[in-house]
Amino acid sequence: MGDLVHTVQFVFGIFGNAASLFLFLVPMHTFKRIIKNKSTEQFSGIPYVMTLLNCLLTAWRFFCGMAATIITVVMYASPLSNIRLVIRTKSVEYMPFFLSFAVVVSCTNWFIYGMLGMDLFIGISTCIGLILGVVQLILYFIYRDKKTSTIVDEFQYA
Repeated sequence: MGDLVHTVQFVFGIFGNAASLFLFLVPMHTFKRIIKNKSTEQFSGIPYVMTLLNCLLTAWRFFCGMAATIITVVMYASPLSNIRLVIRTKSVEYMPFFLSFAVVVSCTNWFIYGMLGMDLFIGISTCIGLILGVVQLILYFIYRDKKTSTIVDEFQYA
């Protein structure tokens, strides 16, 4: 039975790495838009800074596991930094779907990996990240077809 658990954990580790690569490549479209428009518009930089910090701390995980766990939760929650804008404008223009989707896919894989290996640092942070990712997707599906509010239009042309 132990070999099966290790094999399944190994498979989810591979899937987790692939999902993380997907998660880290998703913002390329946003970066291209920012470079093309020479403006960050209303995109928040928080998710990208938190992702960098998460990667740096995870590299030192045996030394600072708790800090990495906290930063991981903040990283997964950071796309919610635009929640007020999404709700106020009823638009998800600045909360990209694939970023939220990638969070859910990555967290699902890493949560299973962490639980199979009894790694609470990975399991707890990715469980919270999974919940937050689902919240992001729910917001996305609630507001995806709504037109941008006049508040944003007035702000852009002021």
